[in-house]
Amino acid sequence: TCFTDMNQPLGNTAGLWCEVLESVECLKGKGPDDLMAVVYHLGKSALDIAGVDDAVEKLKSAIENGSALEKFKEMVEAHGGDLNSLEDFEIHKPKYKMKIIAENDGFITQMNTLELGQAVVQLGVGKQLSGDQLDYSAGIQFNKKIGQTILKGETLAEVFCSNQEKLEIGYSLVGNAYYLRKNSPKVLDLIY
Repeated sequence: TCFTDMNQPLGNTAGLWCEVLESVECLKGKGPDDLMAVVYHLGKSALDIAGVDDAVEKLKSAIENGSALEKFKEMVEAHGGDLNSLEDFEIHKPKYKMKIIAENDGFITQMNTLELGQAVVQLGVGKQLSGDQLDYSAGIQFNKKIGQTILKGETLAEVFCSNQEKLEIGYSLVGNAYYLRKNSPKVLDLIY
């Protein structure tokens, strides 16, 4: 059984296209440490159930030798996806971006994940009404997470999408989701 600490986002992005790009980085072995830890943990569990020996070594080998990324590309192609979009960063490029800047020095002690989830929906990642169109360019880039120090003027996160009104709503929600304090917080284990 795997229980993960969900008091902050896993990885460094939340959104549609930005999460695909982050997943590709994971398949190249360049994913964020927290996300890679969960990938290896869950992958090991699945391979253990399948009776595969040396599960973690096989997972790492598939990432290091590129076969995991190649399998992903085969799957994208089999579903009619455009492989060029994995290399062309102009596809789904957001029209608007805003940075959330720290107003004080301190430590990130908490992130309101419910508010962050509402922010990505407001940015256009989810539908509020059945006729709404998804904005594949919309999302959040997390520059700082729980336990990290932040200096006044540094970027906590960046929000982006293709609609200025939605951007301002998302900006407000993400800014309110971060809690900064003077003292370093107790950081929970990622997997327990």
